[in-house]
Amino acid sequence: KMKRKLVWQGNSSATLTLPIRWVREQGLGEGAEIEVVPSGDTLIIGTKKNRTVRKVTLELKQPVGSAIKKLIANLYRVGYDEIELTLPDKETERYIQDCIWKELVGFESVKLNEKTILLKDIADLDPECFPMMFKKSFLLLLAFSQEVLHHVKEKDYRALEQAILRDLEINKITNLCRRLLHKKMNDRKKMITLASVLRALEKSGDCLKELAAFCAEARAFPPPKAIKTFEFLCEKIQEIYLLYYRSNLEKALSINGELRELSRSLVNEPALDKGVYRFYHGLIQHLETLTGGPMVLCLDGQETTRKEDWEQ
Repeated sequence: KMKRKLVWQGNSSATLTLPIRWVREQGLGEGAEIEVVPSGDTLIIGTKKNRTVRKVTLELKQPVGSAIKKLIANLYRVGYDEIELTLPDKETERYIQDCIWKELVGFESVKLNEKTILLKDIADLDPECFPMMFKKSFLLLLAFSQEVLHHVKEKDYRALEQAILRDLEINKITNLCRRLLHKKMNDRKKMITLASVLRALEKSGDCLKELAAFCAEARAFPPPKAIKTFEFLCEKIQEIYLLYYRSNLEKALSINGELRELSRSLVNEPALDKGVYRFYHGLIQHLETLTGGPMVLCLDGQETTRKEDWEQ
């Protein structure tokens, strides 16, 4: 334990010298970045090298098929940095590589030997970037919804086939956001609420992908009335997105009521349209969950966002 004196730099900051022995032990040179974490009357200073690396080792004795992708994605979301796997066959390795490519940001695989593979976080993304990534996940969903709507109106099945790929990016960013939540968030209730919101964003993207795939494969497009319903849902996505910037409990309740009313009205639609409307029902359900995020956080007296985190 040692004392240091502060040297003021103008009116907005102060500098403090670090013990040269510690600097050398950490291998820090000029321009090196360190982390400074305020904790009450204590200031914690450290390097990223000192972060705890979460590791897990799994031995798969028999093939589990595509279920391995769900396992890997879940370990990634809850914050594991290294996942060592003993593989039962080549097919399992192919599933894992597919999962890394489609769902995980910042991970790569290293073959340790013929039967063992190591999945490792090489990006070491700062959890403080969560607000930016959360915003990006919403913007991706907004863009995807508008793109599908446009191609449905134009009856362009080839463009819809290409648009489907946008869902992969939504999956990647929402997975990353859930990972960052587990890495940083200390408020458990807020973490659970935001994790639920992120899952609803991902599932909303899945609904849009399924609608696009249905229209592209069947070469069939919704009738005018159904397209109007789709336009309404796209408008609601935009309105819900804004709720995460401007907390408004009354507006959240109003949107939730509109979605519930629409869900009830779709029950009486002609059977001919059910092939399209069943995707709408799923989307409505997930949008209702998205309206719940601002409602829960407003009732707790918490801001859903901080202006400085969201300004471009």
